[in-house]
Amino acid sequence: MRGNECVVSLTEELSKNWPESFLQAFLDPPSGNVVVVFDAEKCSREGNLLAYMNRMLMDHLVLKEFGLRRDAHKWGFIDKGTSCVFFCFVAPWGKYRPTAPLEWLSRVERGRKGQGMNVRSQKENAG
Repeated sequence: MRGNECVVSLTEELSKNWPESFLQAFLDPPSGNVVVVFDAEKCSREGNLLAYMNRMLMDHLVLKEFGLRRDAHKWGFIDKGTSCVFFCFVAPWGKYRPTAPLEWLSRVERGRKGQGMNVRSQKENAG
């Protein structure tokens, strides 16, 4: 499935570029869209996350390969309770959902990158 391949590719890329703050990437089950999650406190020490994500939209090969575009309503959503930052990509295979961020909180486990589904298990699911 293209969605799983996309999650694996984004996980590898974001883990490399944001080693301390990237937590996970996942498919939003009801919509099929791609969500990436960062630790807001840690990313402030690593760089300007919003600028990175906005620049990524313009020229990143993974986004072009999978035809991802940003969901402006769920772009940079910060949950103060968990200190997580969410970015949602609308995928060609997905559908638009006007609400979702609160549902995503149950998917996020605090800790290092790839929580819930690590890079190895994402590769296995994609293959």
